[in-house]
This record gives sequence, structure tokens and C-alpha cells, in this order.
Amino acid sequence: MMVAKGFSKKLKLNIKSIKIDVSGEMDKEKSSGFSLIKTTYYIDSDDSEKQIKKFINLVEKYCPVKLTITDNPEFEREINII
Repeated sequence: MMVAKGFSKKLKLNIKSIKIDVSGEMDKEKSSGFSLIKTTYYIDSDDSEKQIKKFINLVEKYCPVKLTITDNPEFEREINII
């Protein structure tokens, strides 16, 4: 939501409220992972559809969760037993 808030201010949008639902379908061919991730936006705003679409495109382009999924980051693990 931080990315959405930042871009709404940058684009000077009048977003009264925003709700984002994310759901996924598990990949039946693999033991884990998703075959589909669906994002649904609920936006209360006086801005035009064109402005809202531009806003959503920017949010999705710079979303850290989406970037993490698509860019396959390295994983590092540290175990401390005390």
C-alpha cells in the first residue's frame, strides 16, 4: 500500500479509498507455487478511468512483492540456536 499511496500523491489523484484483493490458483503440476495470481482493485475516486489505469500500471510496475515474485531473488538463511 505504500507504493499506491506514494503514486497517488505524485499523480495528484483524489483517491478516497482503495482496497486490493489478491488471490491465486495453486499449480497442480508442481508440489508448490501458483499458476495464476489475480489482483482486484476497488477504488473510490473522482479521477478519470485513464488516470486510474495509469496509477495502477505504476503501482504494479514498482510493487516490491510483484518484483520479488518475478525477479526470483536469492534466498539466504541463518539459524541461531541459543
